Formats: sequence, C-alpha cells, structure tokens
Amino acid sequence: MKRITWILSISLLSSPFVALAGTCTFFFIWYPQIIKDFEHSIAQLRENTVIYDHHGHPYTIIDGIEDRQIIPRQQVGRYLQLSILAIEDSRFLQHRGVDIFRVFGALWANVRQGGYLEGGSTITQQLVKIMLLSPEKTLRRKIKEVFIAWALELRFSKWEILEHYLNTIYLGYGNYGVQQAALSYFNRPASSLTLAQSAFLAGIINKPEAYLRLPKNFEKAKNVYFPNNILSQALRRQHQVLLQLYEHSWINQAEYGQATKEKLHVLIPARYPVKAPYFVQHIRMLLKNQHQLPRISNNGYKIYTTLDPALQAAAEKAIKHAFQQESLQFDQAALVAMDPRTGYIKALVGGRNYLSSQFNRVTQAMRQPGSAFKTILYATALEEGFTINSRFTDEPLSFEWQEQDGTLSLYEPRNFDRLFGVERAQVNGHGEIYYEDYYTFTKAFEQSMNTIAVQILNEIGISKLGQQAKKLNLFLRQESGLCLALGCSEVKILNLTAAYTPFMNQGYYSQPVFIESIKDSSGKEIYHYRPKKTEPVFSEWTVHQMNQLLHGVILRGTGRRANWKGNKHFIGGKTGTTTDFRDAWFIGYAPELVTGVWVGNDDNTSMKNETGGRSAAQIWSRFMKKALSVIPDRPKSPPLAYKAFPTCRVSGELATYSCPDVSNFHYPAGQLPNLPCSIHPGFLLPENESIATSPFTKTLDNSFSRKNKRGIVPPIME
Repeated sequence: MKRITWILSISLLSSPFVALAGTCTFFFIWYPQIIKDFEHSIAQLRENTVIYDHHGHPYTIIDGIEDRQIIPRQQVGRYLQLSILAIEDSRFLQHRGVDIFRVFGALWANVRQGGYLEGGSTITQQLVKIMLLSPEKTLRRKIKEVFIAWALELRFSKWEILEHYLNTIYLGYGNYGVQQAALSYFNRPASSLTLAQSAFLAGIINKPEAYLRLPKNFEKAKNVYFPNNILSQALRRQHQVLLQLYEHSWINQAEYGQATKEKLHVLIPARYPVKAPYFVQHIRMLLKNQHQLPRISNNGYKIYTTLDPALQAAAEKAIKHAFQQESLQFDQAALVAMDPRTGYIKALVGGRNYLSSQFNRVTQAMRQPGSAFKTILYATALEEGFTINSRFTDEPLSFEWQEQDGTLSLYEPRNFDRLFGVERAQVNGHGEIYYEDYYTFTKAFEQSMNTIAVQILNEIGISKLGQQAKKLNLFLRQESGLCLALGCSEVKILNLTAAYTPFMNQGYYSQPVFIESIKDSSGKEIYHYRPKKTEPVFSEWTVHQMNQLLHGVILRGTGRRANWKGNKHFIGGKTGTTTDFRDAWFIGYAPELVTGVWVGNDDNTSMKNETGGRSAAQIWSRFMKKALSVIPDRPKSPPLAYKAFPTCRVSGELATYSCPDVSNFHYPAGQLPNLPCSIHPGFLLPENESIATSPFTKTLDNSFSRKNKRGIVPPIME
C-alpha cells in the first residue's frame, strides 16, 4: 500500500514537469513549420505597383484586391512608430511575444465589465493573427497564438516583427500598411506625418471603418475631407494616444500641446478615378508589351515615370476649359507635351473624359495631320538645297497620278481659300494691301499655301520625303502621292509631336519616353532607360531656318492665336486642318517643351469651320502659358552666326523701297543675296546687317515701313 502511495505521489509531483517537457518537445518539433508558414505568408503579401512622377514622388497606384505599399521600418516616421507602440503595445521591447501584465490586466477588465472587451494581445500576437490564424475568439486559437508568438520572437528581432506589423495592419477602405494609409488619408508618405497625424492613424487601428464612417452621398459631395462631426470619435482616440505618449515621456509637453491643437484634414478615400488616367493606361500597356510584365497589380513594382504633375494638371485644365465654350463642333481633344532634349513625356491627355471613353487619342488614334505635316516637308526641302528666299508661283496645278490598279488620276491641289495668286488680296504686317502671284519659301510656309507645298514635294520627290520622315518615326503611305505634302497620310499625335523635337534639340530627334526605370518589390532595378546614340536628322542651319519659319507662323501666319499677351518666350509652331475640317491641329514648342494638340470627332465627321488656328491653337496657348511659368527656363542653344538682310517676301531678293512686304531674312556666310528685287525695282533698303547669337533672343519680324494704324492683319490660310 505504501508503495502504491509513493508511486502516486511521485507521479502527481512529476506531472507538471512531464507536461512541460512534452509541451517543449512538441513546440520545438512544430517550430520549423511555424517559421516556414510565416515566411511564406510574408512572401505572399500583395503590394501595390506604384507609379512615381519625374520628381520621384508617388503619383498614383495600380492597385489590386489590397492597397498596400511595403516599406522598410526606417521609412516610417518616428512619431508614427511611437504612437502605434504607445496605444497597441507599450511594453513591446520588454516581453517575449506575450505580455503577462497585459493578459492579467485584460482579464480583470473583462471580469469587471462582464464581457470580452479587451484582448491583451501584443503586437507580435496581432501579427500572428493577421498572418496565420483566423479571427475567431476561442481558447484553442488563443493558445496557438501564444505559441506562434513565442516562435516568432525566437526567430526574428523586435524591429523585424514591428516592420512586418507596420506593413500588414488594416487601416480601413482597402488600405493595408501605414504607408498606403498615410497616402490615402493625408496624401503624404508615412515618413513625413506630423505627431497629430501619426496619433490619429495609430488610434484607428482597432476599428478604422467604425471611426471613419463615410458621409451620406460622399461620392457626390464636393468636400473631399471627412466632416468634423464624423471624426469626433477618432479624434478622442487620437487624444488618448497623445496622452499615452506623454505619460510614457516619449514626447515632451511642448510636442503634446502642439499636437492637440493641430487641426486635421482627413481625406475621404477615393480610389477612382486614377490620376492622369490616359498616361497610366499607356504605362500599363508598356509594362505588359514592352517590358514583358503580364501581372502588374499587386506585384509591388516601382515604376519611375517622366510625368510632371504640375504640367499634367495644366494640360487637363486647358482641355477642360476648351469644352466649357458654347457651340463647339468637336467632341474630343487630346494633348501631349514632351521635353525636346530627352523625349520625356511630361503631360498627356488622351481624350475629353476617361470615364466615358478609354480610347487614347494620343497613342492610339491615327489621324490626318493636314498642314501640321508641312513642317517636315519644308525642313526636308531645306536639307535638299531650298532656301528661305526661294520663290514660287501660286497658280493652279494639275498632276497625273497612277493609282495602284493602274488607272490614271488627276490631282489638282487647291488652297484653303480656293484662290490663286493675284485673286487674293494680301495684307502685309503694316496694314497695306497688295496683290502678287509670287510667294517666298518663308511666306508660303507661314500662310500654309497648299499649291506651293505640292510644288516643293514634286521637286524633292516622295521617296526622299519618306526617307526623312522615317528617321522621325513617321511612316508615310507613299502610294498616296503628292497629297502627302498636305498631310493626307495618317499619323499618331504622339509621333508627329515628337517629330518636332529636332528644332529645339540641334537637329537630333528624341523618341518619346514614358518610363525612366522599374524596380521590383525587393528594390532591385530591372530596367533603366538609356538613350541611344543617334545622328542628327537635320543640320543646325536647317534647324535655325525652321525656327525662323515656325516663329513666323505665330507672329504673322496661321498660328497667331497661339501667342499670348506679355509672352517673353521664344515660341514656334504650325497649324493643321484636314479636308472638310475633320481634324484640327496645333504643334508648337519653346526651348523647354514641345506640345501637340488635336481636336476632332471620333466618327471623323466635319467640324464645319474649325481650323488648327482656332481651338487647337488656343488650347496650346493656354497650356504653354501655364507650363512655361512653372518649369525652369532652358539655356539657349549654342550661338549660330548669321547675317540679316531686308528681303522682299514676294521675290526673295534684296528689298527695295518699292517692295510691299519686307522682313529681315537670315543668311549664312557665303550665301548672301546680291540681287535687288526684280519685281519691285527701286533703291535698296539700308543693309541693316547684324551678327546674332541666337534666333531665340531676337525678334524675327524686323520691318521697314510705317506702323499699322488700320488694324488690318494678314489673311489666315490653312
């Protein structure tokens, strides 16, 4: 009997030790699997693909099921880390996964209040519940939570656990992690939140959508911030966090006082519409097709783009303003702006409204450019030996053209006003009316004379124009014949705008660039744009002459509406209008920016009398005026010497007092004119010779007759 009693006593006394030994054995057998499961869960976290602007700031996201941006703990502000620790687990650095003091405190509070109101979970336990366990409140789950928390504390440092927690907690309305929440509610990264903002975010962790109830009809409300009456509970919780911080001496009295007085403006979450939707749409396409990234959302890519937010806002505003006008004859408009030296796309609006039409008219639409293509024709002609004072006759033309089926067709180009030569009353820059059959190369370009453009193409040849256009990424349907001179071959708005970059880039073409670099979720750079070495498309002297011509279009020609009062920038550009007014264009530039604008109807119907010199030029002007006020002035191009001579704009010869229309033309050394005007004989005007350093610093319209007192302006041709 004594022996049995002794055995029972030994068994009873050793049971706790046996149980403890068994538990420890089970724990260490289970431990590797716990760690493996946790690391797998962390690896499977879905992170937003973030699009950054040209300044390296997050601009918008390509989101998936969960909005999340994973960042290292060092990129979370000190105030935010302290606030979360203060309200969620102030003894985080003292315990080993389970805080016994908090457990007993929570039990006592629950007993006193007669329900399960406090859980006493540490940050480690909360992380376990988020990553590995269901949210059910059972004793079995709680025991598993404790064991797993211990395992994580053995494997990971405190700072690693805190970092995982900061990137996984849910903060309402699809926002996971403190970085996404900070951007969503305060439009600033987690690294730069104020103490008041940090305490606010920390305070809503336990039930974010209960503290931040959406106001009724919030989608229709003009206010983008939560009303103060809705924030009352969240603000009380914020003050509780601040008080905890102060009582723990983690902040001083001055910080506490300033934070309690700070007025918070909390943004209502608005996931749609995406910022710069047409630009983002094209980024998606490039990621999928060019960079072979079929799965983009929730993969944590960092896409560093060329977009300038200020210019994008100005572009959207300019397009929106155009549609506020009454009696418009077009239902769509598009704009793209790029840096002429780098090709970086700074702003892009692909249509009137992305929600009603996702078709990107900048990158997808093929439209006839009309006279906006003449810039390429004239530049090619200068390369082929034409000069700015070459003379042409404006007269009816007739060309036989063989179609693809072998039949002969007659091509008879007409001018915009249906008139030829002396049928047209012309007005010089001083209000004087005159009649002439002849046009110089310069004046024909400024007035967009169709008959002369066709003569130029007929002389240089379609194949030569096609070769030059190909260097600018423009592919012409050469079977269209001589109407190519008038822009009858369809092009993309993006491509034609880029074709103007050589005129502000010393003759070099800049291909459009949207993405500067791409990083994967680990921060490894998987793509970085590097420009290819190329040969100039146009010579520097051709560029110099084209700048004169394009500037003249805005001073005296079809693009006068593109200028604005008080403009001190050098600008140049060209209008374009197609048959029956189906398309209207204006493409122009300053040294800092090349911008193309198109207006029209998607169904290709007529806009009646809408020309490129009207709405398109006005949209361009409104955008460029704002854009050039917010971006730095670009240094002028290297000096290019020339001699300026007063030249008759009719004959292209040295001007006399009898010439009706005179301007200073720029000539290179060795190609100076030596004949007086043969059409208007008389005494030569004073030579007024000057050596200039750049066309950008000199007015190109130096004239030699009285000022215009009659208010008459030259006729607008297209």
